[in-house]
Amino acid sequence: MGRRSHTLTVILCFVLIAILGVFMVFTRRDKQEKIRELQKTSEVIASSDEDSFTTDVAESTASTTAEEATSSVTAPAESTPATSEVESVAESMTESVPAAATALDGISLRGETFTTLPDAGASAYPTLLAAELKAIGVTKGTIKDYTVNQCGSMSHLKKAGVDDTTLQAFIAAHQASKQTATSTETKLRDFTAEELTRDDQNALPIICIGYYGGWGNNPDELVQQVQDLLKTYSQQDKYIVIGCYPAGYAGGEAYNAALSKAFGIHLIDASGNNWNKVDKASRQGIAKAVAAKIKELGYDADLNA
Repeated sequence: MGRRSHTLTVILCFVLIAILGVFMVFTRRDKQEKIRELQKTSEVIASSDEDSFTTDVAESTASTTAEEATSSVTAPAESTPATSEVESVAESMTESVPAAATALDGISLRGETFTTLPDAGASAYPTLLAAELKAIGVTKGTIKDYTVNQCGSMSHLKKAGVDDTTLQAFIAAHQASKQTATSTETKLRDFTAEELTRDDQNALPIICIGYYGGWGNNPDELVQQVQDLLKTYSQQDKYIVIGCYPAGYAGGEAYNAALSKAFGIHLIDASGNNWNKVDKASRQGIAKAVAAKIKELGYDADLNA
């Protein structure tokens, strides 16, 4: 009995061990299958995440590119008129607004007195001009008379303060030309210190020089002398030149051409009006012409400013 019981116990132990072994085998297989399933699942998830990440990155990149493209497009500027329109407006404004008058400190007469008398009284050129200025409405234009009777052109320059170097250059050219004394000027008139004093630098220059020579019968030289005289004024863009060549001068055509080219609308041609006579009628005619030119060039507003 004891022996049989012992045998059964042994057999039972083998059976249990076999069952346990089978159970362990199946359990291991089950675990391995689950591990394989988990690995597949993780691979699927990883693949899905990668695809999702790639898609998100692509979409994000596309969105950023679109935004950058949008921002890189220059925004339309505020509406501005074209250049031609701006110029047109500026021109219309310029035309509609009159230019401001620049005050002139009276009128400066330089050159001939148009009289053989030291003082012609009521018939003097400055007196006649004053009456003509009043007739055109000029009420503030003080006349500053620096005219000299029967004087060569370079002496007028000396009286105006043109530097001696310039004067000596003209004199040297006259000496070399060996022309007649009436057309050249090699010796200048003497002036007192009082006669050389001036207060007309800011006035309107009205210049008539050369009737008694001093320019070597060379109209271009006379033009240069007038320009040198003008440089002694502050208002060098506002002036009047009276062209009046000597009686009997044969080069009248060249004279008028040179002065017209140099001074244009600023020139009064007195040579062709028989104004070379030193009489009241000639002085009256010149006074009227000067007043008319002042009105034409708009200097009356400057004198009244």
